Amino acid sequence: REEAFAGTETERAPDLTLVLRDRGFISVLNSDRVLRPRPAVMGTHHPEGVFVAAGPGVRRGARLEPLRIEQVTPLLLHALGIPIPADLDGRFPAAVLDDAALAADPPRAGPPTLPPDPFADERAARVEPADEEQVLVRLQALGYLE
Repeated sequence: REEAFAGTETERAPDLTLVLRDRGFISVLNSDRVLRPRPAVMGTHHPEGVFVAAGPGVRRGARLEPLRIEQVTPLLLHALGIPIPADLDGRFPAAVLDDAALAADPPRAGPPTLPPDPFADERAARVEPADEEQVLVRLQALGYLE
């Protein structure tokens, strides 16, 4: 799983991915039990999808090599005029756009993304001791505290 699902959330990734005869696949999560029956089949995926692009700057009539799903995000960011974060997985699929469009508006690299801060809300809600004392005095004056 470390090779297929690199990143900070690798611990949550499946331990095993089985490729089926029809090229679909099922991911098996790490478990303390050897077998855990499910009430319904779930988690079956197919790695191939459909990618279609049209509009100004899109290479007309191009037949591309298959894109990986992580290549779609940098293309969408570029189309929206947003710099592509330096640490984003997936390379920009330049073959989607014609040469003139790329020359006029090359993709811009942006700063790396930052992982979300799981304690941001908790820190924002923290009250300094002096402020907490003032809040308690006011609540008491209003009759909410005795």
